Amino acid sequence: MRVIVSMAGFPNALGVVAAVCVLAGAGGAAAATPFGPRGIYVLDSQAGTNINGVPMRDANIRSLPFVAGYALRPSWETMEPHSSQYDFTIIDWNVRKLVAINRKLSLWVIMIEPEWLAETTNVVTWFDDDPRVNHLRAVPWDPFLLARMERFVHMLADHQIDGVPLRDHPVLEAVNFGVAGAKMAIRDPDAVHLRDMAGYTRTGFVSAVLANLRAAVSNFPATHVQTGFWPVTDAINTPRLWEDVRAAILAEFDGVQKPRVGFWMESLSASRPAPGAEPIDGRPITNWALPLYLSRNATWAGFQALTSWLRPFNSYGSQVTNATPADGMQYAFDAYGTRYVELYVSDIDHPGYRPAFDEWAARYAGDDWLSIAYGPAGTPVLRWFGRSGVQYSVQAGGTLSAWAPASPVLTGADAEIAWADAGATGMSARFYRLVTEQPATNWPGFVLSGTNWTYDDGELSMNGVFLMPAGTGMFPGIVISHGLGGSAAGFGLPKAREMAAWGAACIAPNYTHAAGETNTATYGASTENIRRAVKCVDILSGMPFVRPDAISAYGNSMGAFVTIALAAELTNRLAAAAITAGGVVTTPGYSAPTTGTAARVRSPFLILHGSADTTVPPGRSALLKEILDQGGVTNQRVVFEGVGHDLHQVRSNEVHQLIHEWFRSFGGLP
Repeated sequence: MRVIVSMAGFPNALGVVAAVCVLAGAGGAAAATPFGPRGIYVLDSQAGTNINGVPMRDANIRSLPFVAGYALRPSWETMEPHSSQYDFTIIDWNVRKLVAINRKLSLWVIMIEPEWLAETTNVVTWFDDDPRVNHLRAVPWDPFLLARMERFVHMLADHQIDGVPLRDHPVLEAVNFGVAGAKMAIRDPDAVHLRDMAGYTRTGFVSAVLANLRAAVSNFPATHVQTGFWPVTDAINTPRLWEDVRAAILAEFDGVQKPRVGFWMESLSASRPAPGAEPIDGRPITNWALPLYLSRNATWAGFQALTSWLRPFNSYGSQVTNATPADGMQYAFDAYGTRYVELYVSDIDHPGYRPAFDEWAARYAGDDWLSIAYGPAGTPVLRWFGRSGVQYSVQAGGTLSAWAPASPVLTGADAEIAWADAGATGMSARFYRLVTEQPATNWPGFVLSGTNWTYDDGELSMNGVFLMPAGTGMFPGIVISHGLGGSAAGFGLPKAREMAAWGAACIAPNYTHAAGETNTATYGASTENIRRAVKCVDILSGMPFVRPDAISAYGNSMGAFVTIALAAELTNRLAAAAITAGGVVTTPGYSAPTTGTAARVRSPFLILHGSADTTVPPGRSALLKEILDQGGVTNQRVVFEGVGHDLHQVRSNEVHQLIHEWFRSFGGLP
């Protein structure tokens, strides 16, 4: 067969992943063009070949099967040591080596401008005291700097390697030029804030950022362009500086008038309380990396590892304790939809990590791609990687403008999905498109994208994660509530993966006590958090595949406080509830609910607590049980001797088993 691939627009369902056309003819297969760069890239280092005193930074190039390419980080000052004297030897050298092993190049040019530029008359400067720099630099909005930056990018794009301009070279997958004059990105230098540099204005900085991106996009029109983006601020709080920058970028580089520009950070890490124990504590937290998190449906987010998991450096060991690169990749995928990562070579070379790298390489390559081949008797077989909990359907038609359902709804489980179109036999041409389905709900403010969701009805605005179980039919539902400093992605999603395997549709919101939030008056069982939890129950109840009479709730620590208050607010509406490390107090004014609130609970309640918990003393859950007993509410309290506040982590298997049995007894689990 011959396959024509095209990306389609977005219909009323959540999104069209890809469209293909099957025609009679020669055999073959294809996949849709990905949204942004994808794959595992190896970070370079100073090591390697030395040519004329300049390191070629090539020692870390690898041809391992899971490696997509090489992240090369040459500096502007290396490639233009003197004004208009260009030396692209480092580019030539690495491109040729990558061509020889069929690997891609991700080029991050370190835009520390050459010393001669800042020494030019009338250039406005600041001093960069970074030991690796230690010289004057131009401010990002300096006109001479911007003009020279544009010329440099143009000369690099025009540079030919064996007769092929770099801009057209098939080995080049992505470029990142950051922002000249700043800390290699939309980011404050360590020595001085952007807002404190001479001549700063918000308009001038935004214009400088756009000028850098225009130079990259116009000179590399067929290459993925990404830029580092940190939450920069100035004296104006509404909107914040980064919000204006983000809005300007997304408006101009919208994928229609101009190609999209992706956002990137060099701060990916993940740790665990113990090897294999939940939860994964991922970084950067979404409340801090808001430029990336809020843009995950508009463009892609890429990450460089903060450090090596195997050999951490710069005192970053605590941020990767007990975890692996796969944990970091899982966190980035769940929280930001990331499919592009740059990792240190010590991790790449570690044999123990390779099985997980193989799996992630397949996920990156397959997720949201649609391939097709002939099966038995000439039947077209479509294959794609189905994300866990995401529902897909195949539509077919004789043209690209007439579509009809062709497959049943299929639920992903982080594995390949294959569907054969028995109805296509004998047809000369047939177009297909893969659609991710928006779960139907009576709440129109609810929008789902993969496992992430947002809700906004004009009065209440929130977000979180949602996960569907495999299969079809009417599912029970579970609302999952995180504790202080947690998040829907960091705490809720791992718990949802466990509970979706029980056959439940799971929703986890971000609360006001999530990581990065500072308004302590709204922590725990506050009015705002109860509103969010109640709305999650409403959303689940409004889904036609969820049983409204079989919705339960689970929370940990401050999430346990929310769960108690939720059960009190909804009286008999929750089928069951369970908490770890939570309880009640006798006096109002705390983040924990009061005994008066608990007295309104009527749902069967499971209470799990560690006897050595010094954060929420066990006496508070004993008091909760006392109140429930007085009200005749079915309940059970289990105390784990010698265990502290991290009960749900250190005894996760037993905790999950007890909650599963409780919800199966009262919450409608199959």
